[in-house]
Amino acid sequence: KVESNIGIPNSIIDKINNLSYVDEVECFNETYRFFTYDNNPYQAKVLLLTNKMNTPLRIKGTLPQKDGEAAIDSHFASENNIRIGDILELNENQFVVAGGLNNKNVKITSLIDTAEYLGKYDDTNGFSYASYGNVNAILYMPQESFNNNVFYSNFNFYIKSNYLDNFDTLSKEYDKESLKIKEE
Repeated sequence: KVESNIGIPNSIIDKINNLSYVDEVECFNETYRFFTYDNNPYQAKVLLLTNKMNTPLRIKGTLPQKDGEAAIDSHFASENNIRIGDILELNENQFVVAGGLNNKNVKITSLIDTAEYLGKYDDTNGFSYASYGNVNAILYMPQESFNNNVFYSNFNFYIKSNYLDNFDTLSKEYDKESLKIKEE
């Protein structure tokens, strides 16, 4: 995963896609929104529902297809009795430029599991982001939900490299070989 808070032009994405170790590149946006559910305040990390890499696993329901629909992580939904069909009102985060999402109210269409939970810290009961505070929930929304004319808190892209498939991801050898890709 590569992250930028200044945006990345298509020409750079094309150059990355043409690197020898790179098999595929997929871009996505993320932003953060506050919401209240059952009179409790929360913060959500809102991610673009990607097509190929780091896609969430659908547990129940239908993945969001249009603006105003969202998938929510099943762990948060279960802990807070959120059900498919519920409406969440997403409010601006003071650290994020206003806008970014086309619709303030989103309908939950599915419960999902996501690799984003690999970063969850037990001691904070959320994800630790210094400037945003704790993130309690993960939402995925389709491209139609994002206003492409707005600066996002983060613009990201995933890079897939089959070259690294031969190495244990926790090994020093993997770290060494992944540096080759970063240097290229």
